[in-house]
Amino acid sequence: MRDDFPLLDFIDALEDAFTVSDLRLIALGLRKRLEGLTTANGLGAMCMDLVMWAVDKSRLPELLAVAVKVAKRDAPANGKINAKLAAIVTWVEVHAPSAEINIDPYDAHYFAGIHFANRQPLRDHLQKLADHTIGVLLVDGAPKSGKSYSWYLLTHLKDTLLQQSDIYRIELVDWVKENRNAKTIAEDILMEIGVDHAFELPMLPRDVRKIGKELGRQIKKKQAPFWVIIDGLGQEEIDPSAKQLTDYLIKAVVGRDIPNLRLILLGYRDPLLGSLRVGAEQIDPLRQPDFYTLLQEVALLEKLAVTDAALTHCAQQLMQVVEAASPQEGLTVLETAIPKAVACLREGI
Repeated sequence: MRDDFPLLDFIDALEDAFTVSDLRLIALGLRKRLEGLTTANGLGAMCMDLVMWAVDKSRLPELLAVAVKVAKRDAPANGKINAKLAAIVTWVEVHAPSAEINIDPYDAHYFAGIHFANRQPLRDHLQKLADHTIGVLLVDGAPKSGKSYSWYLLTHLKDTLLQQSDIYRIELVDWVKENRNAKTIAEDILMEIGVDHAFELPMLPRDVRKIGKELGRQIKKKQAPFWVIIDGLGQEEIDPSAKQLTDYLIKAVVGRDIPNLRLILLGYRDPLLGSLRVGAEQIDPLRQPDFYTLLQEVALLEKLAVTDAALTHCAQQLMQVVEAASPQEGLTVLETAIPKAVACLREGI
């Protein structure tokens, strides 16, 4: 263990990060500086977690505040160290609230330990949802095209931009076996937004309009934006009332009857639906250029000097891994495939 308190270098580097436009390299540098750091009280592991947080630019003030708390908790009773900690606290109080980092959070390729294959059209539509330019986003595409995978980007945006919003995800793919219907879906959403359990919806699942109307009334009470993502609407086996409830909610959002509700419907196919307040995104399977761009971002994060030939070769390998994945795995295989791609980049060709 080093003689000086190890978190101090971490804080010093973070201070510099506020003047840097791209924090991915900063995060890499911090990680390198903390390599091999071990302490009996686990502070080294905590520092590594904080380094990963640094990739999420909007949370830097929070990161610094947490770092100070960790330092206060784990620092030994040493006057010199305590004086340094006091200086850190002062710096956070003065600088963190006014720190501004002008990076587009929609241009996300890495967050929460996840490498993400970004799609410009999808992120543009999500921005329109956040701005309330549209209220409904229909996302459709072939198996393994990344419809469910878009959840990663949405949760990232929720953490960075939509802190006052609630997000609820309905997995109809998993619910087929459970015979879920409009009533049980509405009950789960109501539970999610904290409606009193004594409240009762109409008894029959076929009372879709009554169920939808009461669900909308309860959502409006929340006032804050409420996002509902429904995945699996293309499943033929789902209860018809679930699809009918979805149709009711779409019309209610388009008609501004539930102004704070945002809908993202994955696998929804209805070519007759048209409105200025509905965005439609047809997601095609990722192509070789998409994987090339993704590995460019990975190389930047890992601070690798790579050739165009190496990027092309490794992107082709990565695409083959995704193509070989099952429909259930989809693009989630990237989580395990990226480390192998990094090894490929390091080796070159």
